[in-house]
Amino acid sequence: MWPPLVATCRHYGISRPCYYTWLRRYEAEGLDGLKDRSSAPHHTPHATHHILDASPSSDVASLWCTDLQASPGPNAVWAGSR
Repeated sequence: MWPPLVATCRHYGISRPCYYTWLRRYEAEGLDGLKDRSSAPHHTPHATHHILDASPSSDVASLWCTDLQASPGPNAVWAGSR
């Protein structure tokens, strides 16, 4: 005969680590701990910067493009190192 925990996990289609995660949340937070949670990351270091999301006609985007045009670029830097 199956142990009760294994039978319960099989019945609900969850793994034992998932069961223990929910048990810890229930013990710490009560029923609120069992509510669905977002799986989105807390931060995304490689996300597109908010300036890139601006429309081309906005002032922010035009300032950003001006900054790019003001930089010397790789060819000028390389030519200056000779």
